[in-house]
Amino acid sequence: MEDLKELIDQNEVAKLIEHCEELEFKLAIAPDDSVNLDEFYGVFLAAYLIQNELPSARFLWKRIPDEIKASSEQLHAIWDVATNLWQRDYAPVYMSVEQKPWTPLIGSLMKKVAETLRERVFTLLSEAYSSITVEEVSNFIGVPADKVAQVTAERGWIYDAATNTLQPKKIVEPGITRSTSLGSFSRLTDLVIHLERS
Repeated sequence: MEDLKELIDQNEVAKLIEHCEELEFKLAIAPDDSVNLDEFYGVFLAAYLIQNELPSARFLWKRIPDEIKASSEQLHAIWDVATNLWQRDYAPVYMSVEQKPWTPLIGSLMKKVAETLRERVFTLLSEAYSSITVEEVSNFIGVPADKVAQVTAERGWIYDAATNTLQPKKIVEPGITRSTSLGSFSRLTDLVIHLERS
């Protein structure tokens, strides 16, 4: 578990996932009682969520032995977060990260889940909207409505107090050319439809 802690401290999430995959394989071949499986699977599941690898997280959940799932409230709490991410219901994700009694190791990963989600959502909102209400942004980024204007102003968004709306600043990534294929338009359309329904 020290290897996992070191990778977490170094913020090497891709390497953490790789290490967890190798360890899971080794444990399947030769079980090791010195490994805290509750903590291990929690780290593994949270790492997938940080990388937004929801299908991998789902398959991991199916592989976790039932007796471990049954005895671990923390694993169930992580899985609840994964379910909310899958359903794109972001407000409960932020609440769970803040309110659940995580172990220190899992707690640091769950905070990273919320941070990376918030960054992804900011990017998506910037691409999909020319104007959006403060309440909608509050739900999407997990920030109280009275602080949204301040948080978004730091990103260059423009707040209109008269209509209580925000105009997102488009994110320009230098050196990256955007594809204009039909697939890209289709994904953007699906995203906008989902955001409008939320």
